[in-house]
Amino acid sequence: MRHLTQVKDYRRSSVILEPYNGNIDQPLSLGEHI
Repeated sequence: MRHLTQVKDYRRSSVILEPYNGNIDQPLSLGEHI
């Protein structure tokens, strides 16, 4: 369930994380969950 809570938090920051996909691996894993 913790993964779901993290996804919710990152959904709001998805706009900020998108340009950092190359440097951050987190958005890549989140994309798979979503």
